[in-house]
Amino acid sequence: MVELRALHFTDVQDHYDRLEVIRDFLPANDIDAVFFTGDFIEANPIGANRTGDKLHEEYLRILVTPEFQEEYGTAQRRIQEIVRPHIVGDQLDESKLSASEKSELEALVESKKNVVSTAVDDKEEELKTALPPVIHESYTQMTLIFGEIAAISPVYAIMGNHDMTTGYEHLEDTVTFLEKQKSALLEGRNGVQFTLKGDLNTWEIPGFYNEPGIRKVFDEHYIPFESGESLGNIEEKLRTTSGEENRKYRSRKGDVTAWQASERTRLGDRNADIYFTHKLPHCDKGSRVMGDVSGEITLEYSIDAKSVHGGHFHGGQIGWSSLRHVLEAFEEGEMQTTINGEDVPLYLLTRGEHWELNPGEHHFFVTEYDAAKEVERVLVYEFVYE
Repeated sequence: MVELRALHFTDVQDHYDRLEVIRDFLPANDIDAVFFTGDFIEANPIGANRTGDKLHEEYLRILVTPEFQEEYGTAQRRIQEIVRPHIVGDQLDESKLSASEKSELEALVESKKNVVSTAVDDKEEELKTALPPVIHESYTQMTLIFGEIAAISPVYAIMGNHDMTTGYEHLEDTVTFLEKQKSALLEGRNGVQFTLKGDLNTWEIPGFYNEPGIRKVFDEHYIPFESGESLGNIEEKLRTTSGEENRKYRSRKGDVTAWQASERTRLGDRNADIYFTHKLPHCDKGSRVMGDVSGEITLEYSIDAKSVHGGHFHGGQIGWSSLRHVLEAFEEGEMQTTINGEDVPLYLLTRGEHWELNPGEHHFFVTEYDAAKEVERVLVYEFVYE
């Protein structure tokens, strides 16, 4: 018997049409709760009129004066003159550069940085006035449609690496953010209480957030990227580096150690039935991962949970397989089951395989839990837009 039926989606990144699909799906499909595992907004400018694009447009409008264009453009043109003869295929063959060319390139790159830094300093107040309203507008719109969803089913969520803490100001009365509290209790249909916990678990700073002017305006509003760093990996770096690089890792170790201590204080015991995280603890099972796979907090606190709900990687994951692998098994149709009188394809997890769930960007899941708080099954739905 189903005790809890939860809809899980992730990585909206300003796709309001996905939110409309979720909102319209809920009333007729007997959903008890909605789970969302970040990112609400898209941070990078990708040419799609999303948050990052709007920020980028304002950023360039303020920063790129005729004087900036002249200085920056002169340096960039000279760089192209130097490297063009040494391009092999589509890559620069640095071995073909002379010592004087290498020296000049280094000076030109530094010159470009100085041009940007000077412009940012000159325009700091204008940037701080013009850019924050873009973020507030995005989260205001998110709050409106998440409010429509929450009016149907309660929403439990965490932020993602594209998000800013500004989002809490707008969404905290509509969405229960698990990274902001010890836990939340979700009551099932027959009174069984599910304990929900979560943490952020992401170190990946969106590229645009590293722009000097963007960082100067928003740095204090970035989510804590220590959350996804592994102390074990930092310790390894300390053993294999020296000098300035070693000092950098030693400083980072202090930051991550302090963060993890504060998280253990916040989370308390490890009694989560359902755990939320932006990146699954074993996301490398379903996706190609560069850098740290998971911070220690997620590994420690999700290990005894009946399921872990995550996102970040747009391809998706079920158990320790990519969602693509599962969908291919569906297409082969070797196993089937019947739902509401209709035959549908079936995929079984291997015994002992943990329920790690990431629906990716093109699908959403409906996860059914029984009275023992175990996952009975996960239904996979594809987003379809009218």
